[in-house]
Amino acid sequence: MPKKEIKAKPEPGRSPRSESKVSIKPASKSKADDKTASKSKTAAKPAPKAKSKTFAKSSSKAKSKPDAKSSLKARSVPAVDSWKPDLSKIELDYWKTALRELSERDEIMKGLIGKYTDVRLKKKHDDPFITLARAIIGQQISVKAAGSIWNRMHEGLNKTVSPGSIDRVDAEDLRGYGLSRSKALYLKNLALFFLENPDIGKLTWKDHDQVRKSLLSIKGVGEWTVEMYAIFHMGHPDIFPVKDIGIIRAIQKIYGADISKMSPAEILDYTKKWRPYRTVVSLFLWRELDSGPVQY
Repeated sequence: MPKKEIKAKPEPGRSPRSESKVSIKPASKSKADDKTASKSKTAAKPAPKAKSKTFAKSSSKAKSKPDAKSSLKARSVPAVDSWKPDLSKIELDYWKTALRELSERDEIMKGLIGKYTDVRLKKKHDDPFITLARAIIGQQISVKAAGSIWNRMHEGLNKTVSPGSIDRVDAEDLRGYGLSRSKALYLKNLALFFLENPDIGKLTWKDHDQVRKSLLSIKGVGEWTVEMYAIFHMGHPDIFPVKDIGIIRAIQKIYGADISKMSPAEILDYTKKWRPYRTVVSLFLWRELDSGPVQY
């Protein structure tokens, strides 16, 4: 089961980025970040801003005034709750080909594919914000615990979890649903980013490099979270989360390979036999450890 992130090098061999006219701004530094940094030495450092030419620079004038009464006060925001980016096919077009080729290459994987017929990479929803929000909540905790927190928050926000609904509440209110202080602030950062970049959902998995650089500019979003987004929202066919403890344990259990002592680069080299369908392999490895298919 996906639990936590360990530092990994960028994965080689991914599909080239397609040309895109979508302009994405790096995440703005929120007042909540300033307040948290002054109180806690353990707060995560903001990721460096992306240097891609397609990313507009954040304007210092757009930042909130420093004399605001509270860094976590709700702001007036655009009405984006009804935002619905285009859906891809319900079942990704490469799925059947991936199952056939993996079964031909790997007898163990063939057994898992035959055993777990409920595993499919399908769109659970059409909202990229929800995928990332669920991934942030799921960082370093069990799938079951993350699901409970999400359900409480979903009910508490009148069954509307969106950039607007998260932005309108205080971080302390989010903590009431079971979130840690850091994760509550991460969700606030994520909401602000999506309000400033409403077109990010239009990008496809072929724009993965552009999306990755942009999302990593958000405090609270790391490589593992970006990988969950690439898998579960963008439908990227060849993602292997080398930082995921569940994946590592599954390989140890099924293949008898102690990859926990390998470097991220060595793990990626070990998984070359499954290219270009490592996303599909990841889903079946998770399924071996969990009571049902993993979904974000």
